[in-house]
Amino acid sequence: MTAVVAVLAVGGAPAQADAGQDVTPPVIQDVGIAAGTRVNKTVVLDPVVSDDVAVTEVSLFVNGTFVVSDRSAPWSLRWDSGLLHDVPARVEVTAYDAARNSTRSFVDVHADNYGPFLYFPWFWSDSAHQVPTMSFTGVVPIDFRKYGVPADTARIELSVGDTVIGSADADPWTIPWDTSGYAGKVELRARSWDTSGNEGLAVTHAWADHVGPSIDVRFDSTDGYVRAKGGIDVTAKDPAWANQVELLVDGRLIGSSATDEGWARLAWDRAAKNGRSTMTVRAYDSIGNVGTLTRTVTVDNDAPGVTVTPQANAKVRGTVAATVTGVRDATGPAYFIASLSCVSTVPRFGAPWKVTIDTRRCRDGKHTLTFDVRDKAGNQTVVKRSITVDNTKPTVKLSSAPRNKSTLRKSTKITASARDTYGVNRVELLVNGKVVAVDRKAGYAFTVNPKKYGRTFTVQLRAYDQAGNAAYSSKRSYRR
Repeated sequence: MTAVVAVLAVGGAPAQADAGQDVTPPVIQDVGIAAGTRVNKTVVLDPVVSDDVAVTEVSLFVNGTFVVSDRSAPWSLRWDSGLLHDVPARVEVTAYDAARNSTRSFVDVHADNYGPFLYFPWFWSDSAHQVPTMSFTGVVPIDFRKYGVPADTARIELSVGDTVIGSADADPWTIPWDTSGYAGKVELRARSWDTSGNEGLAVTHAWADHVGPSIDVRFDSTDGYVRAKGGIDVTAKDPAWANQVELLVDGRLIGSSATDEGWARLAWDRAAKNGRSTMTVRAYDSIGNVGTLTRTVTVDNDAPGVTVTPQANAKVRGTVAATVTGVRDATGPAYFIASLSCVSTVPRFGAPWKVTIDTRRCRDGKHTLTFDVRDKAGNQTVVKRSITVDNTKPTVKLSSAPRNKSTLRKSTKITASARDTYGVNRVELLVNGKVVAVDRKAGYAFTVNPKKYGRTFTVQLRAYDQAGNAAYSSKRSYRR
């Protein structure tokens, strides 16, 4: 018996065969599923197959991979498509007869086992802290089309936690959220279904925010006092960001400003008169909530009148006290600083209005002493005084006097010489260390009566300049 090997092609006949051998392949009339079908989960195919003798086996392949076989009619092939999420798939059925003749047929379908994926229409899908793009007030239309809704979506339900608050079954896929019943952080859930019954879930957190910004106001000088040419610094804080502030004075809108990281400078009413006024500051957050601060303030537009020391042309030395000795002002002083052209002081913000200046840090000579006084509303008065700094001692010596250790028997005249760049104030005669005479005129002269003192005594001169520096002459001893 001669053996003939038959080579079978799809739907074809054997190329060569012995007489009496079955060489006719089966015929597949229907693979059991239509081309283009969207399949989901478990799919059962009932192919229609025939053969001139008998079909012995029908096998199913998906994308070239064997899935299952059936060896008895009626032919039924079960395919779990769950491993394919959302992709095209080629479904191929192969039929065999007893002689192992075979034929195959295929169709392309779409395996859909993935629920429609949704995004909430804000930049972040979630956040640990409140941000403006996820802060809401009033009725909010949540439009899921912003980042795209899958074409096969059949339904969307919106829930707060486990409570469904709205749904949509068709375009425009927008569901309103009435935030009035909520406050603070809220969990939003969007459940979605496609035409195949697959379910998707998107979860995010948002904030129901019905509270306006908190407001802090800083005044130019002292809390509660303003001037027409001044203003206020406003800090507005809000988790949804404060972006606008307004100033109203006695109910009239004076100005508004966008905020820089919650801060803004607002000018006061330039036409404001002295006296009491009602100030209202309004701040808006990015979603329209309004915060309000109202208080009574005092308007003072007049600079303080002051009396100061030291006086003009004073001669000073060492540490000098710069003092405001009198203030004439409706609201009173709040700030005082004094400075020389060579050194300044630390400012004072309360009485006594006195500061000290160390003139030893300055060279001797003319300097300008500046007094800067400001009242509680920030009005400023500046007083300038020309003074002379003199930290150099004068010179003094005995011009004519008996020689040291001489014997004096009668009253004796003693003269002195004293000099200073900025003037000598006086020369003093000291006997035994005590002042017994003073002369304030150049050509300084004194008379010493030895009978007023003991058997021995000392004589010395002391000179003071206009700034108060002191110098001593040499000391002489006498007998009587």
